[in-house]
Amino acid sequence: MSFCESIIFGSGEIYLPDKEPLMKKAFKQLVFLLILVVAAGIGFLYSGFYDVAATAPHSFLFKEAVEVLVDHSVARRAADVKAPAGFEQMDIEPGFEHYDHMCVGCHGAPGVKPMDITRGMNPEPPDLAKTVKDLSPAKIYWIIVHGLKMTGMPGILEVAGERDRWQIAAFVHRLPQLTAEKYRTMRAAAEGHPHHHEEPHQE
Repeated sequence: MSFCESIIFGSGEIYLPDKEPLMKKAFKQLVFLLILVVAAGIGFLYSGFYDVAATAPHSFLFKEAVEVLVDHSVARRAADVKAPAGFEQMDIEPGFEHYDHMCVGCHGAPGVKPMDITRGMNPEPPDLAKTVKDLSPAKIYWIIVHGLKMTGMPGILEVAGERDRWQIAAFVHRLPQLTAEKYRTMRAAAEGHPHHHEEPHQE
């Protein structure tokens, strides 16, 4: 019976068919679909089909989805981070020493290539001299402090105090402005100087 045929005229009133059974049917179908999706997801997890090898590149969609997730997650959490007064004029020498000690092996620097082993990481650590210009000081600081899951990027919250963290952030922020010659000069000047860092404190 069509919808039009289901309309009954009587006593000047229009009677429509009861829609409740239709809604119940649609709800049951939705629940069944959700169960199928969950079951398919669990089956995929246990199938071993997904290749977790670091040598296997991510699919384009997965890579794009993760990049969007990371960008928005960092932006949300860095929103409350405020750079200290005079951040743009901070001496970058202390931050350089920390960076050259802890970071250059993975991220490289002007005139300095990262370690060969980083080519086997997935994702490969970014060349900060080229990519960091897209990040605000607050985002740089947050990533340095907390790291990023599933990237090999550790956080230094437990190993460096706030002053050291901002010194590193200041150096990284200005890294794109350095030349290979300037980096070599800074490295030569730092040679023989003991590496000191502020002890972290509980926050």
